[in-house]
Amino acid sequence: MKEFQKLKTWLKITGEELRDLRNALKNTQRSGQYAGRYIRDLILLQKEYRTKHIAYSMARGKKYEEIERYSRSEPDWKQINELMAILAARAKEEAIS
Repeated sequence: MKEFQKLKTWLKITGEELRDLRNALKNTQRSGQYAGRYIRDLILLQKEYRTKHIAYSMARGKKYEEIERYSRSEPDWKQINELMAILAARAKEEAIS
């Protein structure tokens, strides 16, 4: 249960960081400055957030179709399955303890 709580907290904090990063990107673009660093950081963080969000939701019993109804690209299933396996293993360890 602790792993789920840690992941949930990470998702909440990272969601706030993504909003701040999007706003910084918009403000930089509006001022006419180069925003390459913001774009790179945003893309990397969005990919990581999406992967962890899908793994967290699926580990809690939701189907992929319930999590993302419309998607233009496939998520990183390999990484999602690895995260779900880690969450399941740690949940079993915590249940035994």
